[in-house]
Amino acid sequence: ICGIRDLESARACRDAGADLAGLTFVEESRRRISVEAAAELLPELGEVAAVGLFRGITAREVRAVVNRLGLRWVQLHGNEQARDFEDLARSVRILRGVTHDAADSGLDAWRALGAIPLIDGPDPGSGQGFDWSSLDLDGEYFIAGGLHPGNVATAITTSGATGVDVASGVEVDGRIDSDRIAEFVRNAREEQR
Repeated sequence: ICGIRDLESARACRDAGADLAGLTFVEESRRRISVEAAAELLPELGEVAAVGLFRGITAREVRAVVNRLGLRWVQLHGNEQARDFEDLARSVRILRGVTHDAADSGLDAWRALGAIPLIDGPDPGSGQGFDWSSLDLDGEYFIAGGLHPGNVATAITTSGATGVDVASGVEVDGRIDSDRIAEFVRNAREEQR
């Protein structure tokens, strides 16, 4: 569940049994959270692992946030180069965001680091979907873009993805909705059984 910015959303992720909760540290995002605010809500996540979402900053800057918050996961969505993140990949899991039309190329270096591809729609972060059946990937990968409680099970079946990422699909009027989080997680887990 991505875009967690308040205690209520953190608790909703925990109560729903989500695996991961995304904290967006991208300056221009409407879902942005400060490092200070993130530190305050981390205890509310319980066993849910926090993922720091970054775009367009250096590996050193990412490392500073990782160290400050004790993150075990990061998600990268920019022009980052795998070679710059070799050191970081030794201590955290990396989700490497790419658009669906770029999923067949440019992932080898990231996969060599142990990164998990996160395949998104044509405009990452917009909630715009893509044809899940067009994916032909081996190994572990996540999908994002246009997912919501009503289609997540079909998306998992059609794409073969091992994980899903959602933000706008669990929002109501731009705010995360606890009931939608619970329904999304429940439907995703039912399909994975």
